[in-house]
Amino acid sequence: MLISLDVGASKIICAFVDDNLKLKKIKIATQTKKGKHFVLQNIFDVIKKNWNKDVKKICIGFAGRIDIKKGVIIEALNFTKNFKNIYLKKILEKEFKVPVFLSNDAQCFTLGESIFGAGKKYNVILGFTLGTGIGAGIIINKKSYYGAHYLISEISHHVIIEKNGLKCNCGKRGCFEAAASGIALEKYYKILTGKEKTSIEINMEALQNKKIAQKAILKVAKNLGIGLAYFINIFDPNIVILGGGLSEIKMLYKPAIIEMKKHLANKSLFKIPIVKSKLGEDAIILGATKLVE
Repeated sequence: MLISLDVGASKIICAFVDDNLKLKKIKIATQTKKGKHFVLQNIFDVIKKNWNKDVKKICIGFAGRIDIKKGVIIEALNFTKNFKNIYLKKILEKEFKVPVFLSNDAQCFTLGESIFGAGKKYNVILGFTLGTGIGAGIIINKKSYYGAHYLISEISHHVIIEKNGLKCNCGKRGCFEAAASGIALEKYYKILTGKEKTSIEINMEALQNKKIAQKAILKVAKNLGIGLAYFINIFDPNIVILGGGLSEIKMLYKPAIIEMKKHLANKSLFKIPIVKSKLGEDAIILGATKLVE
């Protein structure tokens, strides 16, 4: 039995996981704007609420660049600026007296889908979590590929989709995250209307056939398609799996795939399936449980 967490920029999901992989979940807001110590206290509190004397380990998928060997959050671009070089593994092991395993949330998402979800039949899987930002994971033969400097999860910042585009927390303009994330959708909508709305609210307006909301979603969809093409060309996966809150917007998929095909390097890549997560919000939780193996 173990505790598994999905710690994102918007929410924390904590699950008590029994030996049959049944989940008892608690969900709270991350509250990143309140600072590092507040977020860490939220993590402590939610673990304590789900604690059981039979817990043998704690596994965490965290939205940031992670040194998996040391269990250190190197940086978390969608958190406060001082949220870096945090020895989370050591801090939690001291508090809870059980082993702690820590990795990037998108890597956990992709691992979870590869073992339990949409990627079970495939060997090379490319996964993206489309939420506040964009995380990426690569699984090869059911094992996570992190890169020598743990930068694979941050590849959304390494490709520029729009020259002189929206500014990202990474400092660049027009990178994949800045152009195709939930934050991007909200910014494009504000540029068009002058109003601030969440991605969920924008999607609701689009479903009501409101043209400006649809225009903002189409902009993000095209950028998403360009970004997907870049990474498919580089990594040549068997399948691409999309998760996160933004992936729930059905209107994204068709224009994104149409745009993606315009930029693929070889027609053989056209057959690669682009699918939605099968596990939904449980993908990161379940993937994190396999970090110890």
